[in-house]
Amino acid sequence: MCILLRSLDKGRYQNTLQYESVRKMWSIFSNVWHTSSKNLTTSVLARDVRKIYVNSCPAYSLWFERFMIGMYKRMGDELRQDKGVTLEVIHRVMEGLEDEHVETKNDEEKRSLADIAVFVLVSFLAALRGEETLKISLGDTRDYYEEAKRKFQLKHVVLLLRSRFQGTNS
Repeated sequence: MCILLRSLDKGRYQNTLQYESVRKMWSIFSNVWHTSSKNLTTSVLARDVRKIYVNSCPAYSLWFERFMIGMYKRMGDELRQDKGVTLEVIHRVMEGLEDEHVETKNDEEKRSLADIAVFVLVSFLAALRGEETLKISLGDTRDYYEEAKRKFQLKHVVLLLRSRFQGTNS
């Protein structure tokens, strides 16, 4: 009954909650049951080949599992993927940063705006995810850029990332 009442609560995208939000009540009920004295009664539960244990929780009954399957079929899930940043958005951000860079007279503020621009561009062009973007070492990247300007005809720069990145330590 608690699960049905919880399903009527207001959701983020719809008038009611989605199945995945309501399903957590199943886990809560099961956890409370297993910590209570009711857990001392006996029945056998076999989940996998390796897991066989004694249990009396109603949340593991055949009826309850069928109830949850039926609930899912009626409620469903609305998946909303994170939206990617488009090239047009990056252009607008860069235009705004460039306008601020031209207007400011303070060299330290200009340098800060340049760092922000590099941060935005590198994140976008290298297709870094949020946590990887924070590992960019702008100071070291700037040093390599200065070296590339002095030594090479084709301007390029090494992008330095600190800590663990895609399965390697650097």
